[in-house]
Amino acid sequence: MDSHSMSSQVHEEQADDGALHLPTELLIAIVDHVETDADLLTLARTSRNFHTISLERYFRKYDFNPFSKSIEIHSSASREVLVGLGASLDVMGRSIQLLSYDSGFTQDPTKMMKEIRLLTNYISKLSCIQCASLHVGINRLGLEKERQELCLVFLNTILAKRCDDVSIFASQSLLMNTEPQNIPNRSAPPEWTRRYWPAGHEPPKEQHLKNGFVHGFPRFLRPFYYHTFRTNSMTITNLSFRNIFEGGTDWAAMLVYLFFPHLRNFVLVNSIIPRDPFVKFLAKHQGTISEFRYQNVQYVPVPESPALSDDLVPTFRYTLEKLMTAPEHINSLMPSFASLSRLKYVLINIEEVPNRFDEVEDALRRLAGCTNKITLDIRVVVPDRPQVGMGMGIGTWLRKIFAPPVDISAASRPERNLRCVENLLIDNGAAGFGGDSIVTHLPGWIRLFPELKDLTLLVIPPRSYFRYGAPFPFSMEDNILPNQSNFVEAIKTSYPGLSVRFKVRDS
Repeated sequence: MDSHSMSSQVHEEQADDGALHLPTELLIAIVDHVETDADLLTLARTSRNFHTISLERYFRKYDFNPFSKSIEIHSSASREVLVGLGASLDVMGRSIQLLSYDSGFTQDPTKMMKEIRLLTNYISKLSCIQCASLHVGINRLGLEKERQELCLVFLNTILAKRCDDVSIFASQSLLMNTEPQNIPNRSAPPEWTRRYWPAGHEPPKEQHLKNGFVHGFPRFLRPFYYHTFRTNSMTITNLSFRNIFEGGTDWAAMLVYLFFPHLRNFVLVNSIIPRDPFVKFLAKHQGTISEFRYQNVQYVPVPESPALSDDLVPTFRYTLEKLMTAPEHINSLMPSFASLSRLKYVLINIEEVPNRFDEVEDALRRLAGCTNKITLDIRVVVPDRPQVGMGMGIGTWLRKIFAPPVDISAASRPERNLRCVENLLIDNGAAGFGGDSIVTHLPGWIRLFPELKDLTLLVIPPRSYFRYGAPFPFSMEDNILPNQSNFVEAIKTSYPGLSVRFKVRDS
């Protein structure tokens, strides 16, 4: 049945009111004879009964449930359902818990724009979206201004649906770190914060957003982030920034004019930023932040002097419970651990580079000032590249510690002063715990901790092992889980009363 004949049949049925009240079985039989998606959608517009039955068949063809509480649009097949969602009346007023969309990397900007228009149309029919996870590809494909305005309208439509959790992954084919890195003195928000709203659109006035996750900081989204965070400053409790490789100057300028009185969790990972404006941002949030993750951060411009870490004592003193960072930030940014009265958990990420272990030992010396009983989590970070990750991880450090003529009993070892550590977790990355250095020296190293009660050795799941450059020239099982009973007994003999276990880490 072609589109012209279908259109003629539709008009005839609309003229005959009796035809619109045919038995459901007959309506289904008619729909079953429709061959194309276009005809199904045309038939869906003829009457309420045909609307429901036609779209049921349309969505069934793509194995898609339009009434699910989680709507995921990722694959090419799932993108076909956008046309159906745009046509559907049955989704009007519905609430969903999760909207997940990935635009992918198309070479056709017109196709991407059509998708975003259809998705925006669907979202406009909903009453509420609790959580949104959005991957927006920003390749330079032409029609850039129009695409950017469509993305802004799309994002604002989501926020207008009382969304309280938004994650935006913005990928772009731009050179990193190409913008000016100087931080001018400003007494007012920079001019770019006013270049924002497409004609005919205004920012949502309601405050619902609690959790914001920002991955990438493309130029056209910066005003959106600024206005969104400013509007929702009283409700936001969790903020996460990753991959701020470009636009660190604007990122810092944005933070200078933002304050979140209820901020609890803050994450900054894999970013290039100016340090001093960020320290000032943290200093404004006294007595709010309970979890702080800060790693793989470089400073541009390079600071001329160390940060005044005492400025951050009021920020963290009575609230910080979980700290996840790298040794260099413990040594150069964090205040005295003696001042952190609520601290319970410290994760130290160590890059698998031998000369970085001196920084680790300096960080442990600073941690010795902590007066609480804490869990210390030491993790070797292995780059996710095949040519890296064949090292010994902590084994390299242990060889250095136990190399003669070093006196392992010397009081100068930082571990001997870590009376605050009751629970120790060790993740040795791809190197595992099967290497000779680990088996030989780990029991003696563990004995240095004076008040340790529990030791957990984290191993990577076998299914993810090949991410680190496998195949290895040794048994995977031996490397991940060495002869457990003998290894555990050696540790327990070295440290009587210590609880020891292996655990597969979350991948």
